[in-house]
Formats: sequence, C-alpha cells, structure tokens
Amino acid sequence: MCCIARVADVEVRRRKRGLPQDDGEGEAGESGYLCAGLDVFSTKEPCVMCCMALVHSRVGRLFFIDQDAVAGGISRYSMHARKALNHHFTTYHCRPTATSGSGSESSAAADAAPEM
Repeated sequence: MCCIARVADVEVRRRKRGLPQDDGEGEAGESGYLCAGLDVFSTKEPCVMCCMALVHSRVGRLFFIDQDAVAGGISRYSMHARKALNHHFTTYHCRPTATSGSGSESSAAADAAPEM
C-alpha cells in the first residue's frame, strides 16, 4: 500500500504548488481518484482493510501470488466483487510454475475472478 501513499503525496505537493493535473489518459483526472484504472502487483493477497483501500482508490486490476486462507480479502471475503460496494476490480491469483528443463519459476495468471 506504500505506492498509494506515494501517489497521494505527489498529488498533495502538486496541489500546493498549483500545478495542472497530469491525468495521463484522462480517467483519474476527470474522476478525482488518484489510482483509477491502475494495476496493482503484490506478492501477498491483501487483507480486508487493504482491499477497501484498493476499492476507494479505484484500481482496475490486482495480481497476487500468495493466497491468505485466514484473512484474505479476496479468497475469503470477495471484497473485489461485493455488490454493496460502489467499485469493483478484477483479481488474478498468479501461481509460480516451473519451466521445463530450466528449473526456474515464472508466474502465470490463473483463477481470474469474474468481472463485475
């Protein structure tokens, strides 16, 4: 969640200096959300509190490797797709797979949550 804090810090400094908003594709600038449509990559599945931060930041997609069966905001509580929330995002549980012959590992997207 450090990246969201850094984006917010940059935005605060920009507003204090009165600089025009660099909204990239226009989406974040028009909506007022700093992380609208961005992709988040994480080694661990976010907890419920972190999932709500992602919802409020309006991220587009979340990719994670390690699932948390006890406190996982995605696998246990499906926070990315709750109908009561005003934003939903797509999630991908990426699992390490061994490549043939080399013994090295790479991530492959699997178990994509339905887009809602």
